[in-house]
Amino acid sequence: MGEHELVCHKMENPGAVFLCHALNKTTVYKVPLVGRDGTKANALAVCHKETSGWNPKRMAFQILE
Repeated sequence: MGEHELVCHKMENPGAVFLCHALNKTTVYKVPLVGRDGTKANALAVCHKETSGWNPKRMAFQILE
């Protein structure tokens, strides 16, 4: 957790292929969650500190509307 993170996620591919990249100008937080039924889980939240160069039609912005 912090400001120097490397993230890997699976890509659509017939084999086991992962894309790994550094998240620049971000901070990653570990957030504890509790469901209505009492189920507990830990989640990662990524805060992007600089998005001025992103396309305004990017899905992340549309979700926030």
